[in-house]
Amino acid sequence: MVTSTYNYLAANYESQRPVRYTSHKTSELHRIYNNIVRISKQSPLYLLDVSLERQTYALNVKDAAMSLYTLLDNFSKDDESSIFNEKKSVSSNEDAVSATIISDNVPTLPTEFNIQVMHLATSQTNVSNSFRPDKQQLQAGTYQFSIDIEDSTYNFKHKVTAGSTHQEIIKQLCKRINKSEIGVHASEYIEQNSNELRIVLESDSTGNSGAPLFTLQDNVYVGGRGIVEYFNLNQIYQPSTSAKFQIDGKAKESLSNQFTFNKSLTVSLHAITDSPVHISYAPNSDKIVKELETITDSYNYLLSLASEHASNQRRANKLIYELDSITYRYMNDLESCGITREESGELSIDSFIALQAATDGTVKDLFTNPDKITADLLEQTNQVTINPMDYLDQKICTYPNYRSHHYPNPYLTSVYSGMLFNYYC
Repeated sequence: MVTSTYNYLAANYESQRPVRYTSHKTSELHRIYNNIVRISKQSPLYLLDVSLERQTYALNVKDAAMSLYTLLDNFSKDDESSIFNEKKSVSSNEDAVSATIISDNVPTLPTEFNIQVMHLATSQTNVSNSFRPDKQQLQAGTYQFSIDIEDSTYNFKHKVTAGSTHQEIIKQLCKRINKSEIGVHASEYIEQNSNELRIVLESDSTGNSGAPLFTLQDNVYVGGRGIVEYFNLNQIYQPSTSAKFQIDGKAKESLSNQFTFNKSLTVSLHAITDSPVHISYAPNSDKIVKELETITDSYNYLLSLASEHASNQRRANKLIYELDSITYRYMNDLESCGITREESGELSIDSFIALQAATDGTVKDLFTNPDKITADLLEQTNQVTINPMDYLDQKICTYPNYRSHHYPNPYLTSVYSGMLFNYYC
């Protein structure tokens, strides 16, 4: 039996569903041991069939129950670390202004506020002179130029071969600048009326710092002419500007359309607004629903294990009945949270209803209530974890003598599950 347990763990270790902890407190181990002793004292003596299939089933049921117990236990906590205390920002106009919380330290978040956008930050745009695409006026040779951006200088060499047209030179020049990834993007622009070509240079960064964000200069001339001068690449078409907005009526500026507010909130400006946009906070419903989906998946997995073996292990129906009776008893509460029961007994989630229930607190009220479904499921999964052998068909040899004060074997009804504690502890 030890060999089969080892082989099971070796084969299934990588696929274990993650749990929130991998060790037990001393008090928890005492509680587990005492529960096993109590169950053993009250249980008959069984003649066990230790076939590989039955061992694997018992191990899987125990593992699935422990995973579900851990998920429920963490989900039902109502303290500072609770998922129900996590917040997300809400904008009254996401298309104009959005916000994202970047810190879990809720006290550092600014209070709810209004923001109105008067001007978005823009990048610097340079547009060259226009040129006939098929003309060949730039003298052949190797030109050298540099681009200064954010206190850094980037040097370029560009070779112009004899007979190269403006279109060929411009295409190669844009490709060379873009390949360098220095924060300036180059592109070709074709004028609709004349079909003449221009080079457009645009900075990745934005904001008006009092000087151009980038400048170009010739370093090596060919025939007394530089390539920057020839195309007039320093011609600024649109200077960079800063974003201008008001927060609760106070004028603000930002070099970028995205800024950090109070070190805990990232605000992104997308469009100019005619009226203030309200930024507020709400429970992180997306995360709550995702955790709820994980719990229902874990529940369905445990139920499916019993269902798969119900035909050859009649005691597996006992587990199905116990789980189903709990969910059936709280079906109205579950449906208010978007959770419905299928004909198979498995649970499914309506994401739309679940999101609403997570936002208005319905999910929290149900799953953190000590007298509701979580408490019953925790008790049930704990029972399965302590004694998964109760859900296997077994032959009874003798019944316990309750009038006798005997010392029970603490692992009598939990031959395989007891071994597994070495793995989880």
